Amino acid sequence: MKIRPSAAVTAVVLACLAIPSAATPAAAAGPTVQCATLGVSSYLSATRESLDTLRPLDLWVRDTEADGHHVAVRLISQESDGDIVTWRWHHYYGGSGDGTEWRTYASSSEGIRRVKVQAAVFEGDTQIRQCQSGWDA
Repeated sequence: MKIRPSAAVTAVVLACLAIPSAATPAAAAGPTVQCATLGVSSYLSATRESLDTLRPLDLWVRDTEADGHHVAVRLISQESDGDIVTWRWHHYYGGSGDGTEWRTYASSSEGIRRVKVQAAVFEGDTQIRQCQSGWDA
């Protein structure tokens, strides 16, 4: 015996499925940038919630060398008035061949015009080498 859903049940299910896709366009697609150098690769992806907020903001870093060093990643942003803001480092100590991602947000009362990602290889507190992406378009 086959059970067929009523037209009303089908309409409710279709309406519920349509809600997330209808609500999604309110948040504009945001920047995606990346950089890599010997020992580290990194990636930044964000959604522009408003002119002054990126949420969510995903920072990803991977340690690519078995050299005993650790890696870190951070956001660099330019405010609407042209000032550059260098955000705090997110350090990863998990070892070569692995990485991690931080889901966070960035907000500035001066507005966030554009962003880039910076990654580095560290020995303790000393930066050994680093890379930076270009500014997002």
